[in-house]
Amino acid sequence: MPELPEVKTVVKALKSNILNSTITNVIVKLDKLIKNATPNEFKNYLLNEKILDVYNVGKNIIYKLSNNKNLVSHLRMTGKYFTDISINKTRKHDYIIFELDNQMFLFYNDSRQFGTFHIKNDNELFSSKPLDKLGKEVDKIDPKNLYESVRNKSIPIKSFLLDQSYILGIGNIYANEILFLSKISPWTKTNKIPYEKFKEMLSNTKIILDKATELGGSTIVDFSGLNGAEGQFQNHLQVHMRTNMPCNKCNALIQQEFIAQRMTYYCPICQKENYEQEK
Repeated sequence: MPELPEVKTVVKALKSNILNSTITNVIVKLDKLIKNATPNEFKNYLLNEKILDVYNVGKNIIYKLSNNKNLVSHLRMTGKYFTDISINKTRKHDYIIFELDNQMFLFYNDSRQFGTFHIKNDNELFSSKPLDKLGKEVDKIDPKNLYESVRNKSIPIKSFLLDQSYILGIGNIYANEILFLSKISPWTKTNKIPYEKFKEMLSNTKIILDKATELGGSTIVDFSGLNGAEGQFQNHLQVHMRTNMPCNKCNALIQQEFIAQRMTYYCPICQKENYEQEK
């Protein structure tokens, strides 16, 4: 699933291609991608609206439109966008096509069909699904306040990082990398981590996400940016998908186990299971 760096990469490319364009036609080939409207309602809502901005809220892509309207897109597992000057350049799995007045077509492609679209007016954008219960991006978080909210909870730190109600945009790839950089076992509970270590982890979160964004995200299996552009951060991964390869810090073999229904990669030496014993 595309995570914050991948979504930011897509948003940046979309802004340079479609900003200030007007939607002149919408073709829906897979109804189930639209979550809060019929295909006709979806089309009529978007028709003749100008794209004033494109930005992200965590993993959600927001198209800010004229007349206080918004289109919310979530790529889920395999969602991708392509642009072209011809509607005849469709690919397999192109399920929604936006025709723009700048002689451009925007194609939404999704081989596994898990992506979602919501149409929202300004007055309901952040008070209803899918944006109503989200946390903040790490650079907008007060470390002390976040720490106080979980210091008495026994949440595995890996699960905490994946929970979008706490920190936006972290998925499995970057949770693994953040914990490795922070030298924290993925099993460590939030109530066992001292504040200074917690704050260090948040700093490392920003470091990892910023670097990954700078490199266009991680292209491992399904992700590509606009028009198939590949990211480069996969070349810098320390633990993710490196099972039985030597740790770049201590030479121990990287291990893998399931946590929170996600495959977790870690170094058994650098990330000791009991943080308090490590001190």
